[in-house]
Amino acid sequence: MAKDGNEMGINTRLAHSGNNPHDYFGFINPPVVHASTVLFPNAATMAARGQKYTYGTRGTPTTDALARAIDGLEGSAGTIVVPSGLVAVTVPLLAFLSAGDHVLIVDSVYHPTRNFADTML
Repeated sequence: MAKDGNEMGINTRLAHSGNNPHDYFGFINPPVVHASTVLFPNAATMAARGQKYTYGTRGTPTTDALARAIDGLEGSAGTIVVPSGLVAVTVPLLAFLSAGDHVLIVDSVYHPTRNFADTML
């Protein structure tokens, strides 16, 4: 229980973070969405970005719920959940490096990271 009586305690926040039963037909927890390909009614809808989710690695309702949960637990805003280790490495590099910056990366780094650094940075 929170000491001041106004905020939820950590256990309550853990139990409720990322949950929105109204979005999931009353179910307390969001369903796990295993997805890669997303179907569209037609090519025009896809081209117009008429759906929020366009490809599984670009996010699913499950990853959105996880991001909301992290936001709620950490007091952050705009958490990004990424689908792969390479993206998890490259997003911070691109966020914090500017043109002309230098970065030291060991030779034994994950090969796709080395390739990214050698070809894109």
